[in-house]
Amino acid sequence: MSEDTLTEAPCIDRINVEPAILFGLSSSESLWVIAGAMLLCLPLAAVVMAFSMVGTVVAGFGLPMLIVYFSARHMAGVKRNRPDMYYLHLMRAWLARMHMRRTRFITTDGDWDLGRTLP
Repeated sequence: MSEDTLTEAPCIDRINVEPAILFGLSSSESLWVIAGAMLLCLPLAAVVMAFSMVGTVVAGFGLPMLIVYFSARHMAGVKRNRPDMYYLHLMRAWLARMHMRRTRFITTDGDWDLGRTLP
């Protein structure tokens, strides 16, 4: 019996991050974008359906695909050369500045002290 030996170290730099599956979006990000595009376009498709069946196909299928494509391109630019989950931290910091969410970041600016005097 021969033993399998590794000649190179495995590349594990992305082991804790979801892989990119759709134009740089991960699985969960792509589901959010697709669901948002469908929620945005389904009412439009229902209104267009009263006038044209071709317009319904375009509004119900083509427009969400374009929204997903351009959203993914935009997110690829936001995520480029940034650490993992950078945009989520950016969004949470913005929500904290707008007082819509409690902050878990250090947002004060100034000198820090120990709270006591040293001997």
